[in-house]
Amino acid sequence: MEPAEEDRSGSRSMPPSAYYPEGASALADHNLARKLCQGILLPADVESLRSRQVAEMLSRFYPTMVELIFTMSELEAGYRRFGNVQAAFKEKSAAAEAERAMLVDQLQQSADREAKLIDEVSRLESELRSAKKEAKHKGRAVRRLRRERDGAAAELQGEREQLRGSLEKLAEAEEELSITQIDVEMARVEAESAKQELARAEDEARSARESADRAVEDFRSSDQYREEMLESGFASYRVGFEDGRDAVHALYPELDVSSVVPPLAEEEGVEGEGTEEMADQPSGGVIVVEEAIPEQVPTEVPLPTEAHPSAADPAPPMAETPVIPDPPLVEGID
Repeated sequence: MEPAEEDRSGSRSMPPSAYYPEGASALADHNLARKLCQGILLPADVESLRSRQVAEMLSRFYPTMVELIFTMSELEAGYRRFGNVQAAFKEKSAAAEAERAMLVDQLQQSADREAKLIDEVSRLESELRSAKKEAKHKGRAVRRLRRERDGAAAELQGEREQLRGSLEKLAEAEEELSITQIDVEMARVEAESAKQELARAEDEARSARESADRAVEDFRSSDQYREEMLESGFASYRVGFEDGRDAVHALYPELDVSSVVPPLAEEEGVEGEGTEEMADQPSGGVIVVEEAIPEQVPTEVPLPTEAHPSAADPAPPMAETPVIPDPPLVEGID
């Protein structure tokens, strides 16, 4: 009987590392209770039990069972407390995990924000550098503009001075212009009066010219004019009219007779000089021509007779003498 007990106790021994599922109950599961009992007996206890008698084992069975039940109840209470602690731990660990996840998320967000801030800082630094460069350029531009403004102000001041001087000159010019306008007005009045006087003088000259023309016409129609024409024709005949060119020039001033050479120009060289001097005298020099006539008239020269002019022997009046139609001419002039 002892070997059977030994085999039974030996087969019931379990290693101390046996695993029991969470929430298992030894009171509800007799197999679990048996395993627990087997697990309580340590290897040294098993050897001690083998050396004991059955009666001794039975005498100690009930106290052991009571102790075992008490231990199991304590163990169950411990397991219950452990389950509560484990549940609280799980809740705390879940809360900690959630908090950790939240912290990780916050940390990730913080890292993202930090990266964004770093990018923003780098961008702001680049913008700051560009702003500094732009500020330098703008400062140079401002200084240049200030210099230009100062130069422009100086030029403007000079132009103002020039303008002030120009205004003063303009005022003086306006005064001079007003004086000149007054002088011009006075000159205009004087010119108007001078025009009136000139018109009166022209009227007087016109009336005098008309009177002179009437006097000339009256003189031409008089016997005195006829006698003077006869005398001048006789004097011209006596002088010889040179070669007749002066008479032609007197009648036709626009006609060029310088190319006409008289046939007796060489023979009358000395006498021609005297006749040229007398021919250059004005038309009113009838007395001069009469003075050139010698006192003694040669007997071989016939007296001039009144005759009508012919086509072969034209005899115009003296130079600058008014031309009249059908003047009495001297015949027989060679």
